[in-house]
Amino acid sequence: MNAFYIKLQKRFGKSSLILAFLFVPMIAWGQTEPGQFVQNQFQAYQPKVLQEKLFVHTDKEFYLAGETIWFKIYSLEGSTHKPLEVSKVVYLELVDRQQKPILQAKVLMEEAMGKGSLQIPESVTSDTYQLRAYTHWMKNFEPEFFFQKKVSIVNTLVQENVPAVTQKKAVQVQFFPEGGSLVRDLQNTVAFKAVGADGKGIAFSGAIINQHKDTVARFQPLKFGIGKFTFKPLPNTSYNAVIRPYSGKPIVIELPEIEEAGYSMQLSKAGEGVLQIAVHTTVVSGAIPQSVYLFAHTRQQTKMAVRGEVKNGKVVFTVNENKLGEGITHFTVFNEARHPVCERLYFKKPVEGTLQLLQELPKTQFATREKVNIALVAQNHLNKPEQANLSLAVLLADSMQLHGLNQADMLSYVWLASDLKGEIESAGYYLKNTGPEVDTALDNLMLTHGWRRFNWRNVLQNQTLAFRYLPETEGPSVTVQLTHKKSNIPASGIVTFLTLPDTTFQFAGGVSGKDGAVRFDLNPFYGQVEAVVRSISKGDTVYNALIQNPFSEEFSSSSLPNLVFSTGWKEPLLQYSLHTQVQQHFRSQYEVPMASAINSGKVFFGKPDKQYILADYTKFPTLEDVFREYVPEVIVRRREKNAHLYMMDHRRQTYFLNEPLVLFDGVPMFENNKLVTYNPDQVKKLDLITKRYYLGSFAFDGIMNITTYKGNLSEYQLDPTVFIFDYEGLNRQREFYSPVYETLSQKQSALPDFRHLLHWEPDLTTNTDGHGQASFYTSDLQGTYIIVTQGVTRNGTVGVSTTTFEVVNPAQ
Repeated sequence: MNAFYIKLQKRFGKSSLILAFLFVPMIAWGQTEPGQFVQNQFQAYQPKVLQEKLFVHTDKEFYLAGETIWFKIYSLEGSTHKPLEVSKVVYLELVDRQQKPILQAKVLMEEAMGKGSLQIPESVTSDTYQLRAYTHWMKNFEPEFFFQKKVSIVNTLVQENVPAVTQKKAVQVQFFPEGGSLVRDLQNTVAFKAVGADGKGIAFSGAIINQHKDTVARFQPLKFGIGKFTFKPLPNTSYNAVIRPYSGKPIVIELPEIEEAGYSMQLSKAGEGVLQIAVHTTVVSGAIPQSVYLFAHTRQQTKMAVRGEVKNGKVVFTVNENKLGEGITHFTVFNEARHPVCERLYFKKPVEGTLQLLQELPKTQFATREKVNIALVAQNHLNKPEQANLSLAVLLADSMQLHGLNQADMLSYVWLASDLKGEIESAGYYLKNTGPEVDTALDNLMLTHGWRRFNWRNVLQNQTLAFRYLPETEGPSVTVQLTHKKSNIPASGIVTFLTLPDTTFQFAGGVSGKDGAVRFDLNPFYGQVEAVVRSISKGDTVYNALIQNPFSEEFSSSSLPNLVFSTGWKEPLLQYSLHTQVQQHFRSQYEVPMASAINSGKVFFGKPDKQYILADYTKFPTLEDVFREYVPEVIVRRREKNAHLYMMDHRRQTYFLNEPLVLFDGVPMFENNKLVTYNPDQVKKLDLITKRYYLGSFAFDGIMNITTYKGNLSEYQLDPTVFIFDYEGLNRQREFYSPVYETLSQKQSALPDFRHLLHWEPDLTTNTDGHGQASFYTSDLQGTYIIVTQGVTRNGTVGVSTTTFEVVNPAQ
């Protein structure tokens, strides 16, 4: 592998981030021209791949301990941004800087959307946390591709946990040669990025000096510590960069390794809508003119594949920008050996892919406890109405909340942050603003952040990807690990069943693989349940069973900045804390309680062929007596003192030769001697399936399910081979509620209303005319409030809108 390829791996990621459901053989090398070969490989690869991209809209980014995080999750297809209905479960976590989860939730996705809430513990430490979201399928790939955002939490009730201003750490500076390599005797464009201890860009002046202390180039950042400069490294010369922060001591940094021979790449504007890509090389191929190939794709869709002849060490490609797609275009230069030798990103601001959201208020100033009506209008770039799925938050716009709004909103995340490696400071700046400076800053961003959706090795070398985690297309999947009890090695080929006992229990079966794992795909279920696992032993062999952690135990390399308090936060934070404590004290007066744990799954075998309600019949001392006296569909046979049960095949009016699947509150039972002596007073009903029943790869000669009154294996002594685990299901829904002040008595109520979050609505939609509406009441707190609306259409256009209004005392 050449040195450039190694650099590309470091910059753009080592693993493929193409998500392939099916992988088909690709076009052979043969005698295909290199440029055509690359195009063929890419086009053969792309139709068989899928990407999931998540975005989480939270009500805010700054919280106090004990508050609730309200959220809406959007699932989008990676290249089109259309809502993607593949994974039905999203895993959501709040993680501390030691990568330990503080909160975890499994969220049901319906029509590519999910919603819920997380209750922040009152014991949590004041700090910056990471909220991350991913699907089961996304766990096949690096955690850098999970959705991630920073959340600040302050515990005002624990004095020692409130951090002081953190000491400054050394400035971190990185250099990024355009195209990937710094080559001697070639004019090189070099981008740079310098950040401080808080992860934000710093202001500084810099210079490139040689070993003789001569300055050969000067530079300084344009925006967020990012900028670029050009210089030509000479033979037999070494270089260093000197960084002089506006506050602090100078720093001397080595430049990236300078190649003695290679390729450089420079992209520039050559007029309105025209780009020029100049490729320089010091690599020669004898007397034969050398060819290079420029390949471009936007969001995995091929846009151009052209060949250029190198003359005098240079070739220039002209690109019509109108032929590029919106968003990030990936330009790659290949040599005749079909190796990528240069690579860079270019961003075309989205127009057609942007949803215009208008928030219309009847006025800009409202009284306390007054009703606010918001009229929403969703339009495309041609000002035509759009149906959109939206989420809306209304919150007090104090300095603490505004501090968190610098993170990527849905528009900048979908178009920028989700496809780039590394942290992006104030991502919204690049799409909300226009002008030459913004365009230059945006191009600098492209030079300093690598592409992260795939690498070329998987495309060109036809590597087959092995996927450990399959999408959860119906509901949560539960994976059980089986091991031999004595040796603790994986137990393969073991028939295993899992049951979630309930009045409408869930039941699934499977066979363990080579790694001893059995996956059970279930229907949605909520809250904490008991999961009962039972395997069929081979002879006298005994197995251990353990449910695998469904949450990812891998974390991204990104670090969390320290939580540093602004001097302007002291008074707002004190008021915020007092208001929150009052609200929590009176919470029960207006908050709707969380729904109880439920199992939404139906009994897997549906309506039984025959059902017996035991209370309708004469009581007998044992179940065997019940079977013999009034359940003709089941017969009991005894051989060598062992009881055997057989089910009638009603289609043939004869009994099956094999025993049926016997379930006790949904749990499979194989100890017939114990079962037939069970006291029927505890049994509510018998459900019988009197035909052969197929469940996945299993075939059962009838099914008998015994249901107790409690539905939870009441008073039944379980066999030691049965394992019971407490297991957390899907996130239970809590309804957001706020007071209503329609009448005079309600407005004059003495119950205090110190809400900072006035409204949260995760299921807001616009109709075919592009119109939608929301309403809420203001609280007793005066000040400036901000309305944040985000969402997406069925066509994948994404929009964000913010509006402010004032709340004042009506008596003033």
